[in-house]
Amino acid sequence: MANRSGKRTGRNRQTLDPRRILSQWTVLSRAHIPIHGGCSCGGGTGHIHIGDFEHDILDYLQKKYDGVRDDEAIALLRGAQGRVEMLLERISEHPSSPIAQLVLADIAKLVESITRVYPRL
Repeated sequence: MANRSGKRTGRNRQTLDPRRILSQWTVLSRAHIPIHGGCSCGGGTGHIHIGDFEHDILDYLQKKYDGVRDDEAIALLRGAQGRVEMLLERISEHPSSPIAQLVLADIAKLVESITRVYPRL
């Protein structure tokens, strides 16, 4: 049986689906969050798009996998050309790769976290 994140509970673990996470990321990256009480759709003082954080997300992942010296993960991340969408597309080419699944799990956690903090996105 799978839980909400698409992972199986119990001994067997389901492979995460990069296409599903890509679809979620695409929606989230276009969404905006208000800052200082404002919102782009109703006046106020401003907003930022979740997609504006792409470089920060990829920098974090790059540093994480540089730290463990995983060459496959580093090559995967460098090939993303600064875009989470590109990274997810690259992962979808070899979704069963253990390292691809680790990176995908990191992105899935991020997507889940954003969705939890900003449920209206």
